[in-house]
Amino acid sequence: MEVPLPRLRLGLIGAGDMGTAHAAAYAAMADVEIAAVAGRGGARARPLADRLGARAAADPASILDDGSIEAVDITAPTAAHRELVIAALGCGKHVLCETPLAPRVEDAEAMIGAARASGRLLAVALLSRVAEPGLRVREILRAGILGRPLVVSTERLWPGLGVAGTPGDHHGDALEEVALFDLDWLVWCFGMPRAVSTVAPPRADGQVDHGLVVLDFDGTKAFVEASRVMPAGWPFEIAGRAVAERGALSWSVAFPPGAGASVPPTVRLTRYDADGGSETATDFGENPYRLECRHFVDSIRGRADPSLLDASAALDGLRVVEAARRSLREGRTVAPS
Repeated sequence: MEVPLPRLRLGLIGAGDMGTAHAAAYAAMADVEIAAVAGRGGARARPLADRLGARAAADPASILDDGSIEAVDITAPTAAHRELVIAALGCGKHVLCETPLAPRVEDAEAMIGAARASGRLLAVALLSRVAEPGLRVREILRAGILGRPLVVSTERLWPGLGVAGTPGDHHGDALEEVALFDLDWLVWCFGMPRAVSTVAPPRADGQVDHGLVVLDFDGTKAFVEASRVMPAGWPFEIAGRAVAERGALSWSVAFPPGAGASVPPTVRLTRYDADGGSETATDFGENPYRLECRHFVDSIRGRADPSLLDASAALDGLRVVEAARRSLREGRTVAPS
């Protein structure tokens, strides 16, 4: 008879919307105990910790120094990821880090190096690799069911800041915080693009509020539109289209206005065949935040393939973001380095 493993003691670093969504995912797992929560000040951390029956940590260091905590989930601001992740790995913790892993490729490489040196797992919340309908679309495109993919386009328009040029409290721009999810998904589908170009309204600091990234995948063209400056009342919707030799796909993930990450979206995928037939699916499964958190826990316990969300997988998406920035800066098409 198999002896069950002790419950995984886990610390949360970050108590905002995403930290709360991850907390709900772990709280539903019988084999996980949320031991402590740290946030930007006690105002956020304490209410969440109280709901979970966990300790409200004064700062991340008190979680990292706790030898009884085996893993940490980091949803703190992106600029803090490198320092927190490397410190956590150095303390012997397994780490799940929110996307984007880091602001720059060199930061991500340093974090990956720290993971290898520590022998601990560094996973990234690559939501598009566990979320529907992206999984089903990828399966159809890669299986060649509709023939060779010709054009794939996605849009992810965020009603985040509302006013162009207004800085958020910790968020990056539309490339690293919005487009990256679709760029990572495209790389997962087709491999690294051979060419990248970007169009966006100019800003003196090089940041992108609303942009279009064009990618060439050896015969398949992709267009990724991303915004962080839609009006506050704009409904957040993820949408995509794929045109292939023998048909097309159209999909959408629509979130109710003002809803948090805990409210499930309306998901729709329609397949159009060359003969004029079509079929729509809306029966999609589990909350993707729960799936990525479950995968992290199972990877630690040796019950799942860690490569799906491994930090090395996140690196290629960041390379495409850097190529998109270089294209915008230089006014030309570039190859990812």
